[in-house]
Amino acid sequence: MFYASSRNIDNPAVGALLMKIKRLSSHLHRTNSNFEELCRDSMSFIKSVIRRYLSKEKISCKDYFRFIQDLKNEKGIKLQGITTLNHDEILEAFFRKRLIEFADGFNFESKEGIREWNPKIFRKGKKLVYLKLHGSVNWSSIYVDKGKVENLVNVSFEDYKQEDRDGYRFRWQGKNYKEAEQLFLTGTNDKYFQYQYGVYIELWQQFDRILSKTDILICIGYGFGDNAVNLRIIDWIGKKSGRKLLVIDIGEYEKGKDNAKGAIQSRLPEWKRDRKMIWRKKNIQDLTIEELMKYIIIATHPFTITIEQENDGFISLCPELDIASQGDTIEEAKHNLQEAVELFFEYASETEKSNRINPNIT
Repeated sequence: MFYASSRNIDNPAVGALLMKIKRLSSHLHRTNSNFEELCRDSMSFIKSVIRRYLSKEKISCKDYFRFIQDLKNEKGIKLQGITTLNHDEILEAFFRKRLIEFADGFNFESKEGIREWNPKIFRKGKKLVYLKLHGSVNWSSIYVDKGKVENLVNVSFEDYKQEDRDGYRFRWQGKNYKEAEQLFLTGTNDKYFQYQYGVYIELWQQFDRILSKTDILICIGYGFGDNAVNLRIIDWIGKKSGRKLLVIDIGEYEKGKDNAKGAIQSRLPEWKRDRKMIWRKKNIQDLTIEELMKYIIIATHPFTITIEQENDGFISLCPELDIASQGDTIEEAKHNLQEAVELFFEYASETEKSNRINPNIT
């Protein structure tokens, strides 16, 4: 069994391990309910350590995210939303400093430093959709008095920091709260079960919604390590022709491909070959809107490739850009031309690129 709050979920992969732990820890519990409580306490402790580590210093705004604001304001580009698997509040700090209004699933207005979960806000206004698929260190499910009963309410604490915590009880801005669950996911495989519950199922529905309206998906710093996300990407790119995946990562393509998990590992070479995916090695701290737009043009512009045989080899030409290359085989000529086009966008001046893409016709 996998224990997640009050939910018991069959998980054969860890069932045998849990039974062994149950036997070895029998001196710590006498009944099944005690064992379940021990499991929940252990998971809560692990999350508390992560939360304390991520919250120990005040989050500062990272100005290298300004390409997001530039992209949002770019003419001809409609930014459908931003999705992250991180638990920290770095992006939120950037949004607030830059006065970017965003919808993350919680009420826009806070009450005593707390915003309550309200997924209807995703459908209100024109705020930037911001999805934290793995939750956040400042999200909690807490008990709130509602007359004669205690209700569970999912909330987001503004400028979170732990003032005083004793197990599931803690203080926030001078008030005492009892926490039922810390709303962020850890581990490699156990989080897949929790995607089906609570705030996470709504976040994933919104993720599917914005993907359906997206023609180019930009992955920055994502290592393709979440199988659930990977399957969404595979489904998205296969449902409509012309969709493009732009990957910007600090590492090389080959290393990224080898580290990818699940079915997407075999898809990446196919997408790269068919130009459904463009991989660029770049540190996010050095990424500018000019470079990002260049990558988007390379990924999405429908350039033509013509190949003709000449003597013992083949000549390849991109007529729109007036760029040519060659190779001993058709595939080699095509590959060399693709590299030449990418080098053109890498090193040509903005004026030259503009003239070739949008030539003046007289």
